[in-house]
Amino acid sequence: MTFRTLAYAIVLLAASVTVPAQADTLTTFSGTVALPPGQPASFDVVVYRGNSLTDPQFAIHRVRLASTQTDSDGHFIIFVPDLAASEDVTVRAKNSALRLGGERVLEHPTAGAWPDDNNGISIKLGPQSDPNFGIQNNRYAFTTMTFVTDRAPGGSHFKNTGAPDQQLTVGSFIGHVALGNGQAISGQCGLASGWQCNGPLTLNDDAYIDSLKTEATGAGAGASIVAAAAAARGHTVLLFVHGYNNTFDQGAGLAARLSYLMEPAPHETIYYSWPSAAKVLGYPQDQKNAELSAVNLVKVLDALSNGPNPPKIVLAAHSMGSYALTTALYLWALMHPTRQHVFGEMVLFAGDVDAALWNARKDDIARVVDHIAFYTNANDQALHMSTCVMGDSRPRIGQITSWLPPVAGFDATKVASSDGFGHGYLVGSTTVASSWHADENGLPAGPPSAPLRKTPWLADGGGSWLNTGKLAADTICRLYSNTHF
Repeated sequence: MTFRTLAYAIVLLAASVTVPAQADTLTTFSGTVALPPGQPASFDVVVYRGNSLTDPQFAIHRVRLASTQTDSDGHFIIFVPDLAASEDVTVRAKNSALRLGGERVLEHPTAGAWPDDNNGISIKLGPQSDPNFGIQNNRYAFTTMTFVTDRAPGGSHFKNTGAPDQQLTVGSFIGHVALGNGQAISGQCGLASGWQCNGPLTLNDDAYIDSLKTEATGAGAGASIVAAAAAARGHTVLLFVHGYNNTFDQGAGLAARLSYLMEPAPHETIYYSWPSAAKVLGYPQDQKNAELSAVNLVKVLDALSNGPNPPKIVLAAHSMGSYALTTALYLWALMHPTRQHVFGEMVLFAGDVDAALWNARKDDIARVVDHIAFYTNANDQALHMSTCVMGDSRPRIGQITSWLPPVAGFDATKVASSDGFGHGYLVGSTTVASSWHADENGLPAGPPSAPLRKTPWLADGGGSWLNTGKLAADTICRLYSNTHF
């Protein structure tokens, strides 16, 4: 069955479905972004309330309703709750690495039913510097970061497939993080010395990367990781592992934003990118690849912990990256049965790890990690899909909101927006970011609101819609049940 057929099927299942108990409605859009020839890449797709073509103030007061990502072929499926039949919406797609974007306005000027078939939305790409596109006149904080990956080189920096023989590549890139209009005036960043600020720009990205350089491949990778750890400012390293359905660049953007939120605590960031297929329908393959990459993550943990004068190490992961990271930590602990208190902290956001599997491994992991924290959302729609797609009903750790030692729990249910399936709050929620800032930088340097007000991409949601979220997730589960992998 082709994706277009599947996308059409999902629209028929989900468009304008009513949940009687909550009186919620769920509209499904599916479509395609026309990718540039020869440059496969994923795009972020966002649905906004309003008409960007007729409203001159759209860029200022637009309302973000829902978001998703295309897969590497340009296809997307996006769910929007509670749309009125008369509302106009604007669907936008952007790609930071390629500096491309485009939009499609869907006009519904009179009352009446939304069309049953929203399939076939085609977004024409244009230069993202269009002044009507995205956030206006951002200034950016930027710094150099280290990357480690077992993706194959090529494409938009790296492919969505594994490298031959799972070979590691190590290098660097510059991560840029949006600070908002009028912010980041020279000398007023309020950041550690490793971060700088540039002037006003109209790139209109929350985060983007450039200046990627490969420094070592294969046998030389370990030494490069040790060198990166040794260069850590303040002798702290943040190692971040991305989740399911992420390209190299998308995960790198998350790493940059999370790293920025640790400021002003001096640290070095190492971003680990495993070969996610970056496809909506790529979940089972992603889980296999995350598990395979755990062996390489063991090598990274070795390089960080066994080098001369090892730094304090903060481990962080999102979604399926938590599965790769905890598997690697468990294997590392078994390989070093007498070592204790090696890693300072491990923080898992929306962890896509079977809770029973975690409980079987937690004692070994807790022996080598001093502090463990889980950020969770009881209504996480993506994790609900995880249990359904894999054919089980076992909860994931990112769905459980109450934890006993050795885990410290942070319940993000009330602040995790349903935007992004209630799954991306690690860099989307002001409350979560404030907690991360306060917990991880270890500095009594004033209230967290001081640096956070400069980040226009932060905003608490009102909590995920539980029933509507499950409706969206169950729709995708039905889609998977008719697909052969």
